[in-house]
Amino acid sequence: MAASPLLTQQQRVLRLYKKAVRHLQCWYVDRVEFRYQAVLLRARFDEQKNEKDMKAAVRCLEAGEKEFWERQHPQPYIFIDSSGGTRYERNIPSPEWVLDNWHPAERARYPTYFARREKRLQDETARWKELVAEEEKLAIEGKIPPPPPRLGGEHDDQFYVPK
Repeated sequence: MAASPLLTQQQRVLRLYKKAVRHLQCWYVDRVEFRYQAVLLRARFDEQKNEKDMKAAVRCLEAGEKEFWERQHPQPYIFIDSSGGTRYERNIPSPEWVLDNWHPAERARYPTYFARREKRLQDETARWKELVAEEEKLAIEGKIPPPPPRLGGEHDDQFYVPK
């Protein structure tokens, strides 16, 4: 059960610890017993926390992953909105652009919401323009590479991609 090589040692240890604690919650329903076991688990992790020898740390991590694999709960709790949960990707919220197509009579029913929404959109647009201006300034100074050329016109937000 080797992790992706893109993860650092620290990330692998943190993910192992989190998975182990989540599976402890499945094994120990009583809150007091769960906390006791979680403290013992944390103590086991803390014993190896200051290991200087990387080879020993990797061996310890792989042994921990193997132990987790052998002791994991056969039917772990899955949060309902998580992948594999009962409510995963049900009733996905509508995208923001749907509200742009509402009829003015529909918008009139929620005046405070749409007033706040318009203010937020104006603030986001202003902030975006500030960021673009700052980035272009840095590009002119040579601190970052210049952005790709823009098309101009009504499609100003699109970039020209050379063929």
